[in-house]
Amino acid sequence: GKPVITDAKTIEVLLERGYKFDISVELIDTIKLNEEYTNHKINDDISQKVWSGRFGGKREGYKINMLSDNVEIVGRYRAAVKIADNVGCASTVIITTSEGAKWAVFGFELWNRILSTQRRNYIFNIVEYISGKPLPAKLMGAFPSIVLPRAYKNGELASVSIVNCMCGESGEFKIKVQVPAGKKALYM
Repeated sequence: GKPVITDAKTIEVLLERGYKFDISVELIDTIKLNEEYTNHKINDDISQKVWSGRFGGKREGYKINMLSDNVEIVGRYRAAVKIADNVGCASTVIITTSEGAKWAVFGFELWNRILSTQRRNYIFNIVEYISGKPLPAKLMGAFPSIVLPRAYKNGELASVSIVNCMCGESGEFKIKVQVPAGKKALYM
């Protein structure tokens, strides 16, 4: 099987249709919750360990219940206020399907159109982990942009285009090239 990144709502639909996973999901009110990243190796380079989201004002998310030990927890809910239900429940997990594929399942704010740099890097780390290979290039920094890497069939990076989505100039930026095709870079 191939790696998949998805949300718990999709898993809920697949479970209703008879698919089997090592998890169950339950819709919950997340207005008093944040997501805290666990000590999983995916989160080693994430300095801010809590994601509060809420940019879209969503109140709903999913708690993810483990049905076996074959589930890796990479995020848990924590209280954003003094008293909250579902604290400590899994919010993001990695499951391995019966075909051997790794799936990342997000119970909270995967498809939010406004992400912090920390959240973006968290999602990128998860993508790299479940696929077993690094992204060809990563933009290091916190400005709105689109990164378009082009790779050869062997996965080596051929080129990277960066689209600045800010009004005005972006200023200096850094690109982390993780799978270079050669030792020389040409900046245009």
